[in-house]
Amino acid sequence: MLAALCLAMVFAISLSSYIALCYTSLAMSTRNVVNDHCLELAEAGIEQALYASNGNAQGISSATTGWTSTPGSLVTTVTTTMTMTSSGLSPSSGNPTALNYGNGATGQTNITFTYLNGQPMAIQTITSQGVMTLPTGTIISGATPTISRTLTYTGPSTSSTAAAPLFVNAVAATTGRVRFTAAATLDSYNSNPPVTSLVGGLNYEIAAVGTTDWTQIGATSNTQGLVFTASGPGTGSGTAYANYSAAVAGYSAVVASQDVGSMSATVRLNDAVVHGYAAGYDYNSPSTDNWLSYAGGGKLVGPNTPSTTFIDSSRILTSQVPYQPVFPENLPNGSGNLPVACTTGGNILNRTSSIGNPLLPTPLVYYAAGINVGNGVTVSITGPVVLIVYGPGFGSAVNIAGTGNIQLTTPQASLTIFANGGNVVIGGQGITNMNAFPLPKSVAILSTTSTGYTVTMSETQPFYGVVYFPYQSITVSSNSSIYGSIVGSTINISGSPAIHYDNALRTPDTLSSSAAFAYVTAPITVSGLLASVP
Repeated sequence: MLAALCLAMVFAISLSSYIALCYTSLAMSTRNVVNDHCLELAEAGIEQALYASNGNAQGISSATTGWTSTPGSLVTTVTTTMTMTSSGLSPSSGNPTALNYGNGATGQTNITFTYLNGQPMAIQTITSQGVMTLPTGTIISGATPTISRTLTYTGPSTSSTAAAPLFVNAVAATTGRVRFTAAATLDSYNSNPPVTSLVGGLNYEIAAVGTTDWTQIGATSNTQGLVFTASGPGTGSGTAYANYSAAVAGYSAVVASQDVGSMSATVRLNDAVVHGYAAGYDYNSPSTDNWLSYAGGGKLVGPNTPSTTFIDSSRILTSQVPYQPVFPENLPNGSGNLPVACTTGGNILNRTSSIGNPLLPTPLVYYAAGINVGNGVTVSITGPVVLIVYGPGFGSAVNIAGTGNIQLTTPQASLTIFANGGNVVIGGQGITNMNAFPLPKSVAILSTTSTGYTVTMSETQPFYGVVYFPYQSITVSSNSSIYGSIVGSTINISGSPAIHYDNALRTPDTLSSSAAFAYVTAPITVSGLLASVP
């Protein structure tokens, strides 16, 4: 009997130890599962911050419901706490019913993001902390009843934004075809190159003060605005402006058509020469390159294409839908009609005049019935300016003809034209940038609301800027140089222009001189998230 009791006691001790071990193992594995849920909550919080930021930039009040905004001296801080429900994250201030992950476990997210005052797209930081309560009965000795993980994002600088790039192609059609009927040429360059890519012997302007030892590349100091001649590639970091030349020309120009229903070629090069890529989609044969057509003088080449090869198959991209973003415009609030000195009547810009203020950090915004710049008329843009054309006040929204000219005359000048009613004709001497470094980012002519109109480019002078009409057809009959990007519903290039795509357009920023990005609401994207250690 005594032996049996001793044996039973041994079994009891062993069983209790085993049960304790199982409980500890269960608690630890549960903590691991909950830890993963915390990271998922933190990721969802990052997405909520991006949604709120995008909605805030577009003036959608519902996007920031439940958020608290606190302006500071330089940045605005926006915070909220959200509870995970069966339908997703919901502001905790509304007392939503929390999702039960099992045994009473619930989760919430504490989110904070900051942006530059007055620039909601210029996100500086995002912090998202996912917090989970541990399920009932799984808290081991010494453990807290909650567990958390944190994801953080920090922007690269106080003057940058994390917006998705919009102008990713040299020439792109959103719904129709791209057709060249003459011998155009396309290549690329970078108007805002990294320091290490500077080419010796070329002129550059320092765009911002950085940590680079500028004396290594021919500059006597790193003073912003200094123009210098590079003696060779630099080291370190910094930014500068540069002009196009054959020495810096590259092979990044992309010609793309998003026409997915055509029964014939959607990109027709004919005799055009493309230093870059072509992308399209064949309705009948999605995996082939039948969407591309070319004539005897047509070329599609890269830096390593043999001289005897005219169409380099490695530069032909086949995609289900070639990528050309279409984002909505975000009209700013206008300060009123055009200044009296700019118009002879009808609120139409048609007189030799000057608009803008180079000392203002934000654009002057005006409403206009139309822009009609004809013979003998020169309009000078001296600072950041936005013209919202609600015409047509004279049969067209924009018409530049004869010796008519719009000029950007100061480094601070930028021009955005919203042509939201009527045809657009950029002829005559067009829109010219008189600065030593004429940046394509500084001029934007666009509309994402108008349909049924046409855009024609027939200017005789070089054009630096972006033309963005995703719902209107564009015809380029000019033989001059075009620096920037052209996006339309369909593109017909009947002239023989030299189109130089600017790679800097793939890096959006929030500078007042960057008209290309200021009023098109591209969604914010982030990368390089840092996660806390569990």
